[in-house]
Amino acid sequence: MLFICDHKELQLIGQNSVVYFYAQNIFQHKKMIIMLELAENNNKNKNFYAVDIDYFQNLAKIFDIESLPTVIITNAGGKEVSRIVGITKTKDFVRKISAIQ
Repeated sequence: MLFICDHKELQLIGQNSVVYFYAQNIFQHKKMIIMLELAENNNKNKNFYAVDIDYFQNLAKIFDIESLPTVIITNAGGKEVSRIVGITKTKDFVRKISAIQ
């Protein structure tokens, strides 16, 4: 998973992406990282990114992020096809990401 640290890296987000929006102070952050790592291990065909909205508020507005944590999944065309808001069971989380082609 690439933690976006620079505006230039934002250009990488696109097709077959899983984008995790977070803030350092949310209590679910550590659990989400573990779940995303499991999902990434099962989905080598997808690119995983993490975006701290404290540093990239404009991106949070573009993707209409209203709650944290939020995970956006894009298809091969770069279009959002699914959104996971909040914490879910790890098994369900990984299954949902794996189901997206």
